[in-house]
Amino acid sequence: MPPRYEPARERKPFLRIPMRTILIFGLGMQAELLDFYIRQDWKESVTAFTVDRQYCREDRFLGAPVIPFDELSGRFRGKECFFLVAVGYARLNALRLERAAALTACGFTQLSYVSPRACVASNVRRGEGNIIFENVTVQPFATLGNNIVVWPNAFIGHHTTVGDGVFIGANAAVNGHVSIGERALIGSNAVVREDLSVGRQSIVGAGSILLRSLPERSVCNAGESRVYPLTQEKIETLWPPKTTR
Repeated sequence: MPPRYEPARERKPFLRIPMRTILIFGLGMQAELLDFYIRQDWKESVTAFTVDRQYCREDRFLGAPVIPFDELSGRFRGKECFFLVAVGYARLNALRLERAAALTACGFTQLSYVSPRACVASNVRRGEGNIIFENVTVQPFATLGNNIVVWPNAFIGHHTTVGDGVFIGANAAVNGHVSIGERALIGSNAVVREDLSVGRQSIVGAGSILLRSLPERSVCNAGESRVYPLTQEKIETLWPPKTTR
């Protein structure tokens, strides 16, 4: 018998999903990290980087063009352009808030990056422009404001409120029912006990343990561990450690 042939089925046209226009404000290490995570987690790429004109010392960064901030509005269209602000706690987080406000005033849409490896409870209320890195835990009933940066392995407890522009370092632990004011800084490995308040523009230094509420514009700092010069003879007496049985 001759082979049977079925009529060819009509193929539907392939629809290509357009990539978003994504801008990053910043040219430092945090911008480099965000570029990596955008490629890895979102499968997208950064369209351009931007900083204030006086800091534009190169034409390209990580393969993308660097555009002076004052030229953005003439080159990109409003809400179709998305942005992230990748700056640290310069001027106690004021710079990050100011640039986010300026980019929003240009009509651009602010993004948040939340790592898929972070654990953020489904009922956490979140603002815009937040950057939450991997292995962060945010428990239920917490509230996060706008333009917050939370570094890896940090913990934010239940019923805690974090104000706009707060920076929380790696491995920091903010326990339950804590209020953190706007632009505060919680350093790496710092611990904030439950039921406390950290005033706006205050600092809990790296490695510090806060056991009472901190007024605004105050500092709690454990200080740096002492450093001792070591001679070879001293090293030999310290290591390996002696044990007794």
